[in-house]
Amino acid sequence: MSTRRTDDAATVKTPGSSPRQRTAGRSSPSDARLKSLEGRVKDLEEQVVELETTFSSLEIAIVHGYFVKVWEDPSGEWIADCPVMECITQEPTRDEALAAMGDEIPDMTQALVDLGQPVPRRDVTGD
Repeated sequence: MSTRRTDDAATVKTPGSSPRQRTAGRSSPSDARLKSLEGRVKDLEEQVVELETTFSSLEIAIVHGYFVKVWEDPSGEWIADCPVMECITQEPTRDEALAAMGDEIPDMTQALVDLGQPVPRRDVTGD
């Protein structure tokens, strides 16, 4: 086996192989990939914690006969989402988010009527 030294790298030749470089003090591509993967795992773990927090506060409410999902987002704001009516609100508290949705649903209903579009059927109807 022969070794030839150049600047900051050593070229190593083993019998029956082509020369390969070994760089002193530098990380290999696999080390860089490992660090990248470790960073991604940490990011994913943080996202899981955020999702657990979000899902732990998730509730289903009924507003004007439509199902509304309401939950606290990671920033502490409350989101109310009525998928059937394509309405979403964001407010500081749960009650404010639901109250805002109570205002939005009639507005959306009127906009649909004004545009000649069908109004989605309510999820819950009275007897």
